[in-house]
Amino acid sequence: MFHETFEYYAQAVGVETVILPSGCETRLKPIQGPLSPAVGLTLDPADFAVAKLAAGREKDGPFVAALFSH
Repeated sequence: MFHETFEYYAQAVGVETVILPSGCETRLKPIQGPLSPAVGLTLDPADFAVAKLAAGREKDGPFVAALFSH
């Protein structure tokens, strides 16, 4: 229902399940939906790319390439 309403998919991930670069918490970006007063935090795109590549999954290479070309 969330995905259909806001046209994107968001999934919270605990810091214990991902490899993150040092100091990434100082580069977190606020994110807020147009209809909600709630504010979430998301990784800086470069930190997100590092986390995706550190996971070592085949699908993450093309994802990171698309992230940086966008």
